[in-house]
Amino acid sequence: MKYNTLYLLFFSVFVIFYAAGTSFASNVCFQCHKQSSFQKKVVHQPLSKGQCTACHNPHVAPHEGLLKENIKNLCFSCHKKEAKSFTVGAVHDPVRQGQCTACHEPHSSNMKGLLLASFRDSCFACHKNLKKKYKNTHEPFEKGQCNACHWPHQADNYQLLRSTPEKLCRSCHAETDIAAAHKNYPVKIKGCLSCHSPHGSDNRAIIRNILHPPFQDDCRECHSGNSGKISQEICLECHDEIKEELFSSHSHLLDRGGNSCTNCHSPHAGDTKALLKQKQLLVCRKCHNDTFKRHEDSRYKHKATAGRCNVCHAIHGSDEIALLKGDANKVCLPCHPNQGQFSHPVGEKVKDPRNNQMTTCSSCHNPHGTNFKGNLKLSGQEELCIQCHRL
Repeated sequence: MKYNTLYLLFFSVFVIFYAAGTSFASNVCFQCHKQSSFQKKVVHQPLSKGQCTACHNPHVAPHEGLLKENIKNLCFSCHKKEAKSFTVGAVHDPVRQGQCTACHEPHSSNMKGLLLASFRDSCFACHKNLKKKYKNTHEPFEKGQCNACHWPHQADNYQLLRSTPEKLCRSCHAETDIAAAHKNYPVKIKGCLSCHSPHGSDNRAIIRNILHPPFQDDCRECHSGNSGKISQEICLECHDEIKEELFSSHSHLLDRGGNSCTNCHSPHAGDTKALLKQKQLLVCRKCHNDTFKRHEDSRYKHKATAGRCNVCHAIHGSDEIALLKGDANKVCLPCHPNQGQFSHPVGEKVKDPRNNQMTTCSSCHNPHGTNFKGNLKLSGQEELCIQCHRL
């Protein structure tokens, strides 16, 4: 009897507080906030229950919008499964940085998934460099179906593809149609993106815009027999200028550790004159992922060279460490010509007491990214200076 009474008391209190919570929005919040603005087709579950205080403190809070927690922690307090899955593999930048509201409306939306806009417009809000229309546009891209090929949050690859390119292509294009479109193709058909753009191009069959001259003229210039394989020597017959770079002290040596020209370059067609298989950032990241991951969430990054490793690095080879185009001063000074004239001196006459080597820009700065203003390796208030100037 005693337990029944306690149970009824607990249940009554729960009902009272639940009713108070569901009516809180209509009785208090909506006196100032126009209710119709929160009643679009898709309503966030806490709001549909009138639970404004699940996320907001009505009096005072440490975050903008009177939020109890930062947006990331608030979202993951309910979306616990996602909180776990979004920590592995390649995570979309806004997701990794906890910027859920960059794509999602927290209250209500006319779009499925509480998106701020259509899937297409949501993607283009950040991916501004993507062309929206081509002379020949791939149908899913034209219809704004980015999620036909890409995951929006996380994947096991940095293009956030749902599967391998070949599997994705064959999910729409039947084998018989592929074979018919590649008559007399000497080898097994694979590597679709070696010739075709996944979004669109000016060429028919969405073949990429810039064609490798041998591919454009006669495949037999490179290919002989039926193996389809070519050696690096064949590439260097035309690209003789690369030989000298490859025999530098530091280089991307061919055939060492699996390296070859086609690791980075398409032998058939590309979007740039370099015929890179992907954007330069992704090509480099394929091997140097540790470097990218180490700095991807740094507070300060070198924005002028973002995604363009070849601004500072000699891609094929160099006599400088890290394949730099020169010592750290020569690399930095073309963009920072006043360095050393009014600030800390650098150069041959200034020795770093820690190693007795020439002081360079990289003695104090990390161009890939740091948590200190000016890309300094440590705080410029004192911590960095006393590395050399000890009291």
